[in-house]
Amino acid sequence: TAGANSTTGAARFNNTGSDGVSIGSGLTFSVGLSISTWIKPTWNGTGYDEIFRKEDGGNRILFSFQSDANNPSASPPVAAGPVLSLGLNTGGYKEMDMPLDGLSGRPTLAQLKDGNWHHVAATYDGATGVKAIYVDGTLRFSTTHSGNMLSGGAAAAVIGNTSGGGEAFTGDIDEFALF
Repeated sequence: TAGANSTTGAARFNNTGSDGVSIGSGLTFSVGLSISTWIKPTWNGTGYDEIFRKEDGGNRILFSFQSDANNPSASPPVAAGPVLSLGLNTGGYKEMDMPLDGLSGRPTLAQLKDGNWHHVAATYDGATGVKAIYVDGTLRFSTTHSGNMLSGGAAAAVIGNTSGGGEAFTGDIDEFALF
């Protein structure tokens, strides 16, 4: 489980394998979803820091900070560098990677690591196909994928890590909601 935090109700994650809050297994989504939370990240910009992940192979759901070589295969493709990613199976597994580059109204990683709380939300609406990421109440990045999403399986849904403990968040997470 995550460590104690001076902010009542929040969880502090120290990027260790044991960090994470399991919210159970067997969660299934088929039409869409919304993930909403407050974060105070201290991610160093390398590897992966999971805000939320349900690792069910090709039916996984993830909302995470990432910096890897897969950005060009994201949908839509983006340049290499740190991103905030929403991964879902919508007619095949696809990640929408929002570059943290400060362009087109998107925040930089430094802006998100300014020591203040930031609200982040990720949504997918199966009726419209819109996949979107919001930061501090403003739409910052979106794309359209058609079809209902596929999710489900035996893997645990975890706030701040993977079910195997390999991609722990660094920083604080509060008021996490999954709809």
